[in-house]
Amino acid sequence: MALGDMLGSAKLNGMAGHTAIFGDRFSMVQGAKSSLIKGAKSQYYPMNAPENVQYNPSRPPKYDPSNIPMRS
Repeated sequence: MALGDMLGSAKLNGMAGHTAIFGDRFSMVQGAKSSLIKGAKSQYYPMNAPENVQYNPSRPPKYDPSNIPMRS
């Protein structure tokens, strides 16, 4: 058994963590960046990201909360 904080637990479990493109292993909701700087990480996973066209052009414009895309 191993214990750790959220970042440590993510690494120990082989998960991507809170800066990944997809926030969890169940849904396909893409993270939204808040910067145009090269290498900027995804910081949050909103259903409708503000200024999505400018900061996240490859991300869908919005997600329907009652029909979230799930992994198969």
